[in-house]
Amino acid sequence: MARLPTPGLDEGQWGDILNEYLLVEHATDGSLRRNFVQTGGDIGGTASTPLTRVRTYAAVVGPPGTVADYTCTGVADNVQIQAAINMVATSGGGVVFMRRGTYRIASTITFPLSANVMVVGEKWAKQGSGGTIFKTSAGVSLTDMFLIAGNANPGSNTDLSHDNGFTNVTFDGNATTTNLLTLSNTDTVKLEHIRMVGATNSINTVWNSASDPVTATVPGAIFLRDSIISANSGVGINLQFQTQCWISDCWFSGSSVTTWINIKSSNKIHVINCEFDSAATSIALSDTTTVATNDIVVQACTFVQSSGNAWTDSRTNAASDRVHISGTILPGITHDKLVGAHNSVWLSDGMQPVTIQSQAVGDTPLILKGVSGQTGRYIQVQNSSGTQLLFINSTGSLFVANGSATTPGVSFANDVGSGFYRIAANTIGMAINGVQVLQFDAGGLTVNRISTVQKNALTPTNGMIIYDTTLNKFQGYENGTWVNLV
Repeated sequence: MARLPTPGLDEGQWGDILNEYLLVEHATDGSLRRNFVQTGGDIGGTASTPLTRVRTYAAVVGPPGTVADYTCTGVADNVQIQAAINMVATSGGGVVFMRRGTYRIASTITFPLSANVMVVGEKWAKQGSGGTIFKTSAGVSLTDMFLIAGNANPGSNTDLSHDNGFTNVTFDGNATTTNLLTLSNTDTVKLEHIRMVGATNSINTVWNSASDPVTATVPGAIFLRDSIISANSGVGINLQFQTQCWISDCWFSGSSVTTWINIKSSNKIHVINCEFDSAATSIALSDTTTVATNDIVVQACTFVQSSGNAWTDSRTNAASDRVHISGTILPGITHDKLVGAHNSVWLSDGMQPVTIQSQAVGDTPLILKGVSGQTGRYIQVQNSSGTQLLFINSTGSLFVANGSATTPGVSFANDVGSGFYRIAANTIGMAINGVQVLQFDAGGLTVNRISTVQKNALTPTNGMIIYDTTLNKFQGYENGTWVNLV
């Protein structure tokens, strides 16, 4: 362990011991090492009240007048940012810390292969100022502001670029940028607390290969959360040939957007607790003849665009299947029927509490499965006062409210006064148009009992049977007249 010399004990070794001690924090040229731990100051608090959190930065980038390893000038700041990323990548990876300020980007910033670099902003801001902002320089047109890329035509997972990301930053394309962040042949990209505005597309994934991905080379593992995504006219997030991606707690907000999330030939995509504002389509599903799109979960999301489609589904691959969508949707917003036989849709549209939608002929809209050994009630329906209306028990029996002749417990959509109801214990009634016509109990069948006046008010048909309580006779309507049966 490095130490200071001990007076009287290290004669002749002072130089070596001091050099070893200084090398802990200094390079051989006397400069501070890039990997350093810093607390206090304007990064981690103040000198008098430092934060208890300790953060390690491999490089610090800042605007003029700040203490930083790489000082930007506000003109083509991409040069200094690129140098910081390259240095950290060469050193084995780490954090490039960006002090708050606006950094002008005049050309694409590219991450080296598997750089293992996290770009962390000092402050994230919802609005266009006050945080760490990357902004395309005025008069400059960029295809990509940032590019994270693996090798072209990858043959194995090592050809993909791994473990990079951004936290607490804003990307502003200044209306002259096509893609704010392009991910080409990447695996594991972490994006947290980011804001993306001012470009045709926000996040664009590219599969750069002459052939479709196979198991050994499939890209994906994009983790995006707690962010605001916008786009000027294109796509918010374009997922092509991706797997195992999580997009959660994001606000998709903008105007004239074509699609918020485009999912093509991808699987195991999880979109959770997001809000989708104005766009022609919030989620678009598609595939190719060689790679299907399946195992897509869109859960607890809010579709509040004023018009357009909550989702479209143009998948044609026979293997494309298994999509689950749940959340809320404004009335009038359309959506496609999902392709495949094993899909589910749970939506509240402001008109009905929940819609459970079957997606294919023969498909079961809802399956509720109990655990082994479960007894009692599986499903119970109550009214707003908590009164039990219906339940199904563990053996599959259906139980309904007692009802009455005018409102039978078991009735029909177009004949609410006709059906079956409970009269008393082990006694069931059958009503037509609110009037009892049959009674079933342990003693037998009781037909409709009415007076002669009531009988004459009927519009009878041949074969009708009643009990005339005035005449105390069973009567049947035969050949256009009432006759006694006994």
